[in-house]
Amino acid sequence: RHRKLQTWKSLVGAKKYESARDRVRGFVETGSSVMVLYGTRGTGKTQIASVATVRTIERNKPARMVTAAELVSDLKRRYDQEGDALADWLGEWGWQHLLVIDEINQRFGTDHEMVALTTLTDRRYANERPTLLIGNVTAKDLAGCLGSSVLDRCLEGGGTLCFDGLPSFRGR
Repeated sequence: RHRKLQTWKSLVGAKKYESARDRVRGFVETGSSVMVLYGTRGTGKTQIASVATVRTIERNKPARMVTAAELVSDLKRRYDQEGDALADWLGEWGWQHLLVIDEINQRFGTDHEMVALTTLTDRRYANERPTLLIGNVTAKDLAGCLGSSVLDRCLEGGGTLCFDGLPSFRGR
């Protein structure tokens, strides 16, 4: 669905949206930390991240886009197999140049999930790989959703981008 608009120039709209687009573009091209896109639904967070993923691949750099629920399900599936599930999972998701994790607010909320996602984010941060996190959350819910360690990584590196106040792109 989000591949309809595959170039940075195709992402136009409100001045605030274009500013967010440019900031994400710069982060993905030069970043080595974590950035969070958050705010109300339908405001273009996933669309910007989708274009970032496609453009990264077109630059011959590996990139993946996944939901938080898919990441957690992948880890749980690995526990049913032989081997070191967490190490295998970190190896699978930690090496791409860009990793986009969408719907960070749509998880079961267990301590194990939080530890796994924090460990993955920390590994990518240590290896200087840009990570985009996307959630339909408010600023006050960010710390609870991400955990203080991940939020701290964001504040040091890529920062946070709020999409509240932007019109919804859905239904247009």
